[in-house]
Amino acid sequence: MELGKKIRETREQKGITLRKLAKDIGVSPSFISQVEQSKAQPSVDSLTQIAKTLGVSSSYLLGEDDTGISLLTSATPSIKNRFALEKLNAVQVKRLLPDNINNNIEPALLVLEPGVGSEEITGQNSGEEFLLLLDGQLDIKVNENTYTIPNGQTFYFPANSVYSFKNNTSEAAKVLWIKA
Repeated sequence: MELGKKIRETREQKGITLRKLAKDIGVSPSFISQVEQSKAQPSVDSLTQIAKTLGVSSSYLLGEDDTGISLLTSATPSIKNRFALEKLNAVQVKRLLPDNINNNIEPALLVLEPGVGSEEITGQNSGEEFLLLLDGQLDIKVNENTYTIPNGQTFYFPANSVYSFKNNTSEAAKVLWIKA
């Protein structure tokens, strides 16, 4: 796949607008548009910044690691766009896969201090949500029903649900949350 098409596909997949990408890397939106249409080529520095902003490697954008096989050496603290950070308030989210993996799942470790939770979130895709409570307890409301998930239990629901969650206990809760 051509570099410009790969950039556009990755940008759209991650829900990043052309204007936001341009602003984040310090170039004009028309330059990004020209790159995506293969009418201009980015410098090495621009390509590196584009890749970093999109959460992938430069080699991925260049089509050099399309094998689907990746060595997981360490996770980065950044996340993809599947977690609605603006609705997670003080929830700590740590990605468990490196940025250079273009995958269909997104596992993350969520840490909720006592009293911390999310606002109401409306799922955007037709995937699935899977939770494993590692420590503590979590209350989750999915489509008008409220469930209490105790330590060591799992919970599953369709990703297009309306949901919110909160730690209503006096101890921190840790959740392995997988979006697929």
